[in-house]
Amino acid sequence: MKTKHVLFLFAIASLVAVAGCGSSNTTNPPATDSSTPAAVAPSDDPTPVEADASIIKIEKVGFSQTRDGVCWGAVLRNTDKSTDAIDVTVTVSFVAADGTILGSDSHEISVVPAGRLYYSAGRGLAEEEGVARIETSVDVGSCAAATYAPPEVTNVRVTWDDSWTTYRVHGRVTNTLKSVLPSSTRITAVVFDASGRVIGGGFGTLPADLPGGRRAAFSLAATACPYGSVESAKVSVDVRFAD
Repeated sequence: MKTKHVLFLFAIASLVAVAGCGSSNTTNPPATDSSTPAAVAPSDDPTPVEADASIIKIEKVGFSQTRDGVCWGAVLRNTDKSTDAIDVTVTVSFVAADGTILGSDSHEISVVPAGRLYYSAGRGLAEEEGVARIETSVDVGSCAAATYAPPEVTNVRVTWDDSWTTYRVHGRVTNTLKSVLPSSTRITAVVFDASGRVIGGGFGTLPADLPGGRRAAFSLAATACPYGSVESAKVSVDVRFAD
C-alpha cells in the first residue's frame, strides 16, 4: 500500500473537564480508569435529581490534523452510578501556537448514562491549519435518576479506505431500548493509536430506523487521521430519539 504524505500535527491533552449538573468547569487531570460499570436498567419515568457534585469528566482528549482538516475525540465518564447527565455539550477550541483560536466545534449529547463512559468526537474545517492544541470543556444541562441504558455496540473494527484516504470505523448497534432509534441517531467513534492515546474521531448515523430489539451494521469515517496512525476505536450511540 502506498505511503500517504500528509501534514500531521498531533497533540494529546491529559486535561480533564468536569461538570456538575447545570454547570461547567475545567480542572487538572486525575489518573484514568477505562473499566466500564455494569449497565443501568432503564425505568419508565426519569426522576429529576438535584446534584451539586461534579459528575462528568473528560478522561482523555486528543486530535489529528491533515490537509483534510482536524478531527478530535474525547472520552467522557459519568462518575455517578445513580444519576444520568442530561443535555451534555462538549465544546472544543482549536488553538494555534501563539494562542489564537482558529475555530471551534461542539457535540451535543442527550444523555450520558449513570456510571458509563461516552465517546465524543467531531471535526473542524480544512482551513483550520496550524492547530497546536485543543481546549476542551463540558456543560451539563440537568440530571435525572438513572433511567437510560445505552444501545449495545459490538464488532467494532477499523479499516483504511484507500479510495477516500481515510479511516473507517465499522460495527453493529443493537437497540436495547423499547423505542425506535431513528436513522438520524448519532453514532460517534473515538480512535486510538497503538499506545492507547486518543488521536481523533468521527461520527455518523444509523442506516435506517432501528426498532427495539433489532440490530444494524454501521460505518463512519474518521477523517484527518494520517495513514498508519489508528490502532483501535470505541463507539457510543446517543439516545436522543429513543424516549
